[in-house]
Amino acid sequence: MKQKNWILVAVAVVCGGIAAFLAQQVSARSKKQTADMVNIPQAAVDLPIGTKLKAEDFDKFVKMVPVQRDLAPVAYVEDLAMLKDKRVTRTMRQNDVFNPADVTSNDALNPPEGYSVMTVRSTIDESVAGFVRPGARVDVIASVQMKKSQKWITFPLFTDILILAVDSSASAPEKGAIGYPSISMISFAVDKDTSLLLQGAVTCGAQMRCALRHPDKPVKYDHLTTEQMWDIFSGRIDDDKKQEGKKESETPKAELVKVLVPKADLASGTEITEEFVANNFTEVEYPKASVPENTARNFDREIAKGYYLLKDVAANHFVPKSFLGAKPKDEPKEEPKELTKPVPAPAKKEYVEVTVNTIRGTVRHRYEKLSNGEFKYAGVVETNTTPDTDDDKKQPERGGEKSPVQ
Repeated sequence: MKQKNWILVAVAVVCGGIAAFLAQQVSARSKKQTADMVNIPQAAVDLPIGTKLKAEDFDKFVKMVPVQRDLAPVAYVEDLAMLKDKRVTRTMRQNDVFNPADVTSNDALNPPEGYSVMTVRSTIDESVAGFVRPGARVDVIASVQMKKSQKWITFPLFTDILILAVDSSASAPEKGAIGYPSISMISFAVDKDTSLLLQGAVTCGAQMRCALRHPDKPVKYDHLTTEQMWDIFSGRIDDDKKQEGKKESETPKAELVKVLVPKADLASGTEITEEFVANNFTEVEYPKASVPENTARNFDREIAKGYYLLKDVAANHFVPKSFLGAKPKDEPKEEPKELTKPVPAPAKKEYVEVTVNTIRGTVRHRYEKLSNGEFKYAGVVETNTTPDTDDDKKQPERGGEKSPVQ
């Protein structure tokens, strides 16, 4: 063979060897990658908190996603049997990884006896970076900003409170990125007092943060009274004194006294009995300075003595002690006196005078005007007599007694 042909054969052999080597490397790497893959269970759809995962619903709720072992989450459910007949303890979004802490075997989220469940919004930093889980006990620290001074007051709102549920989510990392959990809500076990305080803190815009307690030796706080917390929420507390630990309000709290006041208007003459007081009175707290000294605060003494209401009492008004006493005696009723009709004053008589000139002289005749409009002759008027009326020119009408001069 020619030298040129030998060179081509040698180049072909070398290229073939290199290709075989590269193919072998790629095949080995593919096998290695396949061996290092793990199946991670993820939510196939959005799952509300409390959703029960039945075996027949796995195809609808759960999907298995292969992920490289070095990119897999730190904690995940490795066997689907761990999800059978479990309930999710948080709202899970699509593609969220199932964590063993996200499911529970409890059929329902039941608070302890005598407690209720209340939920507040929270963030990952306010809930101990996600270490807060259902069943954990925490201290809740609150900070409230005063409206007048704009100062912040920080105090322990609750200590040793039980967490029943945490609504958190964590997405599986994609393309080598790191997945971070997030928390949106936390549910606490609260009794009557703590539920009211929690709502008061939320209403006044308090910033709350959880502190995970040590199981054996937790941190001890200087606790405030319930009244002092309400003073902080309402802005009545003195900021400077509170910061100094004196825990005093701006003004000394008025002493309150309980007084029974009527629910509706009460009529006099009613007997004071236990049943009457229970049905018609209610107990109200008033500042002691605003309650008169003669006010009947309770009716134990009056009930024992069989007292009665001596005067009418208006609703929601204090009952003076002078309005209570022994049953009043029945006083004889005065008979109504006969009313005498007033005697009408006699009507003033009206006269008309007529002057007649004769050869013997001037004569004035007087006529009395009757009620029917007729005139009655009264006689001759002397010269120096003043008539009763000023109408000297009025002539008598027909129908009256005729004048002697006619």
